[in-house]
Amino acid sequence: MENKEKALTVGVFPTCVSTVACPALVRSTLSLLSAAGLEADSVALYSCCGQPAYSAGRVREARRVAKGALAALWAWSGPIVTPSGSCAAMIRKVWPKLFRKEPYKQRAIAVAGRVFELTEFLEPLKIPFLKVAPTPMTVTYHDSCHGLRELGLGRQARALLSRAGYQVVECDSKEMCCGFGGVFSQMLPEVAIRIGLDKAESLMRAAPLASGGDAPCLLHLSASLRSFSGSESETARDERQALDITSLRTQGSEMSFRHIAELLAERLDVDSVPAVRQVK
Repeated sequence: MENKEKALTVGVFPTCVSTVACPALVRSTLSLLSAAGLEADSVALYSCCGQPAYSAGRVREARRVAKGALAALWAWSGPIVTPSGSCAAMIRKVWPKLFRKEPYKQRAIAVAGRVFELTEFLEPLKIPFLKVAPTPMTVTYHDSCHGLRELGLGRQARALLSRAGYQVVECDSKEMCCGFGGVFSQMLPEVAIRIGLDKAESLMRAAPLASGGDAPCLLHLSASLRSFSGSESETARDERQALDITSLRTQGSEMSFRHIAELLAERLDVDSVPAVRQVK
């Protein structure tokens, strides 16, 4: 009997936002990794990397919050993939400084070396996309600040979308921030929404579908467009917080905001993809 090589096991750090608000995003991430011939399991569920507190200057609180995620990710021995450029940047760039005291520093450095943002991990892999796209679709891409400026991301996402059969076009403010900025949007909501509207309108001029690698940015862009269109009541806004990101379609326009993991998963060749294999 032939010995089959064991598939590489990958841990998926969903992030707190995706776990709570965007479960379909987590499922899509697992499906993509499975399609690439890997085994995958979610790790550090309901954990936070500490970025919101850190961005607010609350370093001690950020360290306390992030300790739970560090412990869970340290216990995972293989590579770790997260569908969030901002969380990947926080772990890789900030954790080694945040956990500067032993034994946490060495653990943070080790974890940082095993963490990858989803598109940079997927781009070199062979993924069975449909050879002919069922419906040609034009998409523009929003580069989130942390992924673009701290990790050098952007090329990978566009390459993957093209391979999946999407026609990728650029907006006229490619490197502009969406205005979310974590706590910034809570401290200065009017400014954040105004920035979000400007970026959303730029994306809308390019294509009726916008994608990105960070769910909070896409949520903020959609909310900004809705706020200025006057198409959303206060009650609707409250209800929207519990919706999956796939349900966020701007009323009064054809604009949709979708995470790249979901767009790629929808173009998988299901006949060539095994069922999602999760390590128990």
